[in-house]
Amino acid sequence: GTANQILKTNSGASALEYGTLGNNYFQAKLTNDAAFVVSTWTKCAFDTEYIDQNSRFSNGRYTPVDLGVYFLYASYTINGMNGDNDDFYISIWQNGAFSGGGDYGMGHRQQGHGLLDDIYVCRVAVVTSASDYFELYGYQDGGNGRYFKGERTHFGGFRISF
Repeated sequence: GTANQILKTNSGASALEYGTLGNNYFQAKLTNDAAFVVSTWTKCAFDTEYIDQNSRFSNGRYTPVDLGVYFLYASYTINGMNGDNDDFYISIWQNGAFSGGGDYGMGHRQQGHGLLDDIYVCRVAVVTSASDYFELYGYQDGGNGRYFKGERTHFGGFRISF
């Protein structure tokens, strides 16, 4: 093999061969505050890329194309969650659907806090089709006037295995 290659089983599973994972990674952020609908899963429309090695992140959607296993991570900041029952959640959805799996982060507001609050989530996901895609969604039930905070909301990922 050569530099940056790994051993993998060939497609016939009869022998090992060298393969290259490739450089499939991205990280994006939200530049300006974005509206957050009450009691509805809301997609975060990221507008700035820190890095997008293969130009596969667009309009808040990451479409890896290359099959394999991916590590995805996200964080968002929300404003003004004041009451005991003000909840906020975050989830990385695959192909437009909430999977209900380990991709679900959750936060709960303490009464009277009202400042900016952060929540984080990570997910390991399998891409089985070149058309598979990932998006970040958030949910809050704290009322009107809440938003994804610009410059403090991020989404990224990279392939970790074939």
